[in-house]
Amino acid sequence: MEDYTISRSEYFREYFKMFPDLNPSIKYNNNSILFRFHRGGLIESLETIIEVSNRIELEHIICDVYGVGDISIKEYGYDDRIDWDTYIVCHNENAVGYLNSPL
Repeated sequence: MEDYTISRSEYFREYFKMFPDLNPSIKYNNNSILFRFHRGGLIESLETIIEVSNRIELEHIICDVYGVGDISIKEYGYDDRIDWDTYIVCHNENAVGYLNSPL
């Protein structure tokens, strides 16, 4: 019996072929700074992508959802599923989302 196991990145490449409107590299320009909220899975998170222009705008978006608090941004690592150098965004030390670029 053959093994049909594929990697996560291969899975998402195939998924984005079927649903290109969710692929951030197609939907947005390469210079865009993108924020996505933390959700249960990658697809749910990608559905929340917002283009932001600066940190102040990002802080307003987060504070509108979670209330006033301390916002921190830290390097998180490369996500090969969506080809992002990912930065984690925290509100009062709780993960609330991710950026594709430092602000």
